[in-house]
Amino acid sequence: MNLFQLRELAYLAYFDLPDSTWIGNSVKAFAKWLLNQSDHKKDEHLAHLNDNIYQQVVIEDYENENETTGLAVYLFQFRDEHLFVFRGSESYHAGTEAKGWQDWEDNFDTIFNENTVQEQAALEFVNHHHNLDHITLCGHSKGGKLAVYTSLKIDDSMNDRMEMVVGFNAPGILPEMKKQYRKRIQSAAYQKKVYLLDNEYDIVSALFYPVVKPIFIKSKRKGDTLENVIKAHGLFEYEEDGMRFVTTAHRAVYAREIHFLFNTLLTRLSPQELRVLTLPAFAYFALDTPLESFIRYLYSMLQQSQKQLDQVHQEQTNGVFKHLSKKGSWHIEPDILSVSACNQMIETHI
Repeated sequence: MNLFQLRELAYLAYFDLPDSTWIGNSVKAFAKWLLNQSDHKKDEHLAHLNDNIYQQVVIEDYENENETTGLAVYLFQFRDEHLFVFRGSESYHAGTEAKGWQDWEDNFDTIFNENTVQEQAALEFVNHHHNLDHITLCGHSKGGKLAVYTSLKIDDSMNDRMEMVVGFNAPGILPEMKKQYRKRIQSAAYQKKVYLLDNEYDIVSALFYPVVKPIFIKSKRKGDTLENVIKAHGLFEYEEDGMRFVTTAHRAVYAREIHFLFNTLLTRLSPQELRVLTLPAFAYFALDTPLESFIRYLYSMLQQSQKQLDQVHQEQTNGVFKHLSKKGSWHIEPDILSVSACNQMIETHI
């Protein structure tokens, strides 16, 4: 399948399969069922999956561990291709059992651990289908990182049968892991298989270290507001010209600055210092608050940590905060109640 079709499947991966009876059905049939649900009737992206080609794409397997590891992954079959499509991070839904903070706890764990719980679960799912040929690994955001992770962890035999690895706005990997799998990463065969598509304004894909040079895509919207930057992370915010993505030479300025700042912190600060910076976030996961509030909390903690960040690189840090603090665009007020609640929780646990 081409990159446009894989992007459609990466979008579909965000929808739960109702039950196991759907295994063996076509993607088109599943999309049609979703479009008949009241919440999705006007979803133009699901409507794309009504194309006849998706009648030939079959749901071969599915795993949903939202209540435990947070992993959600589809295995699709298209002719002789087998497509593992991983779901990215989901929003927190207060009061529901199926979706909690598993994805986000795992995201923060990636700062310290090259084998997180969800990454290991993803590898186990792929290894369960060890004998398949013509393999593609794909995903958006965290899903793309899981695709890259499994592409490095599978054995040589399966790697030989792997044809594509595709990440849409996916973060990179830890430097230790890049060093550990340097031989595979630097091989010409692997380099030809991996496609990392990054929106020029996306911040998430600026984190950690990519295994190949990303393909930077022009954004449909300017990165002039916090809302637009968050939306730039979406699957359908790439500038397109017919059946091709419109490329650009590099990331936007502030995304390059965050890439530098985050990776400098990662390499210069000790694990203990990093944990001090991220401890409030881990504690926050125990609070009954929505994702929007968590984002506000993270921003407030970033502001509070500015002095420590300044010690890493004054010029780059000031550049990042210049963009983040501009009134009328990036300016955002923290959720004071949540900040206070979280700080109180931390104090009681220290």
